Amino acid sequence: MQEAAAEATGVLVMLGPGEAERRRLRELLDGVFHFEPGLGEVVVINDGLDAEDLGVGPDDFGVPASCRWVHLESPTRDRENKLWGRMCTMVRAMLAWSATEGRSERYVKLDTDALVLGPFADRLAAGFAAQADAGGDGAAGLLGCLSEYDRVVPKHEEIWPAFMRKMSRPVRPWRDGKPRRRRVEFALTGHGATIRRHIRLARRNGYQYGNQVQGGAYAVSRPLIERMHSAGLLDPVDLWDRFNISEDVMLSMYAYAAGLPPANADGPGELFSVRFRGLSAPIDRLVESGNALVHCIKNDPTLNEAEVLAAAKRHRQGVGSGL
Repeated sequence: MQEAAAEATGVLVMLGPGEAERRRLRELLDGVFHFEPGLGEVVVINDGLDAEDLGVGPDDFGVPASCRWVHLESPTRDRENKLWGRMCTMVRAMLAWSATEGRSERYVKLDTDALVLGPFADRLAAGFAAQADAGGDGAAGLLGCLSEYDRVVPKHEEIWPAFMRKMSRPVRPWRDGKPRRRRVEFALTGHGATIRRHIRLARRNGYQYGNQVQGGAYAVSRPLIERMHSAGLLDPVDLWDRFNISEDVMLSMYAYAAGLPPANADGPGELFSVRFRGLSAPIDRLVESGNALVHCIKNDPTLNEAEVLAAAKRHRQGVGSGL
């Protein structure tokens, strides 16, 4: 079953500018193909701003010939737009491409600072199947580390419920810029009105402000992609481009709008272990716990990035991570 599941699984990655990002992508894909050599697709999208990033190809990252390599340029090229807004556009562009051109039954979206510690394709297939078998409200469109509005959430996430609530309103007061100034935005037409309609649809389907998967690593089902595409929820792909909103918050809302809400698959014995900064545990403990898709290799309070990557490489070589 593992080979069939791998062929029906794809990986989505956003590539930032610069050699450090390309190096992280090489390390990430080393882990992906070590544990899933029969993977069906890799879809990489970048900002489309730096000439040295536009020519990247499968040979640069050790992608086997059996895997379909797709390199997309982001529709957003405006550095004045916030990074998170550009990331929303890149994720939406990858999903829009996947809806019409993709071959995979499920995709795992990985940041370049994520880490693969074990096989994942079979478990992704089983995880989505288990949700679908639950029937009724059981089917899930996203699997990952789910933060819910009625649970204690990390400090950095506390801003998102208020932000999404504000995005649902026809009149939005903001304080931004340098120096920070007050302004009022009217969301009665255009992109603002479209976003309001989408949030209202999600709310009717049970969306609570603050419900979201963590963005470093999560899985997206083919039914969610197809529902979003057929309902026009991916049109236009740059709908959120100028808003400083995290792509995981945005996409989690759309999972509710499409009627396939997120489900948790994070924790001891689960596929994911995703944190905003650093790792949730030493690599040996993550492996023992069965966490195959983890985030984040950066900003760990006790280990630097090079040490984490070296430990992951030792784990792949079968000698133990030493961490």
